[in-house]
Amino acid sequence: SQGITVHLNIFTSVEFRDMDPLVLCRVIGILTDNAVEAAFDSPEKEIHIAMESDAVSTSIIISNTFKIKPDLTQLDKRGYSTKGAQRGVGLYNVKQILSRNPSMLLKTSLENNMFFQELIITR
Repeated sequence: SQGITVHLNIFTSVEFRDMDPLVLCRVIGILTDNAVEAAFDSPEKEIHIAMESDAVSTSIIISNTFKIKPDLTQLDKRGYSTKGAQRGVGLYNVKQILSRNPSMLLKTSLENNMFFQELIITR
C-alpha cells in the first residue's frame, strides 16, 4: 500500500532453536519497521529480506534503500535518527536486547544505496 517493492529470499529451511520468540519478534519487528520507513522516503522504495540457516547459525538480512545516509557510528545511540526529532529509540532498544542475548549479533553496513542489517543467531 506504500508503493514499496519487497524481495523475500529464504535459501534454506530456517530454524530458531533455544530462542525466545518474543525477543526474536521484537528485534525483527524493529529492523523491519525501520526498513519500511527508510525505503518509503527513498526514491527507489525497495526492501530485501533474506534468510538462511546452517549447522552453526541462522542469518536474517534486512536491507533497504534510503534517502538520508545514516551515520553508522551513531545508529545505536539513544535519540539518533535520520527521521527527525522525538525518534531514535528502536536500534538503541535492539542494542539493549542483544546485550542480554549473547547468541544474537547484529552487523550493519552500507553498500551502494542500500542499508544492510544482518541478524546472526548462533546455536
